[in-house]
Amino acid sequence: MSEKPQDFQAILALFRRKAVLVAALTDHLDGLEEPKAKAYMTCRAVQSAKIDFDTNDADSTENRSEGKRRAEQFFRTAASVGMD
Repeated sequence: MSEKPQDFQAILALFRRKAVLVAALTDHLDGLEEPKAKAYMTCRAVQSAKIDFDTNDADSTENRSEGKRRAEQFFRTAASVGMD
């Protein structure tokens, strides 16, 4: 989380590592069968996304200001997908 890439190659490498992590988590979520486990993992994923958003500089999150995020209810919508 504290890594600050300095050039394009470093940014690309960081993006690819994050993509591998997301793919691994997606595969894990797809394999869950128990509804409570699915709900728990979905909530954890949303919390992680919010933490990641909050730790990034405002300049790197264009069009995703706090006000806009709240207005669109970004994390609430993502957390409720697929949950009863």
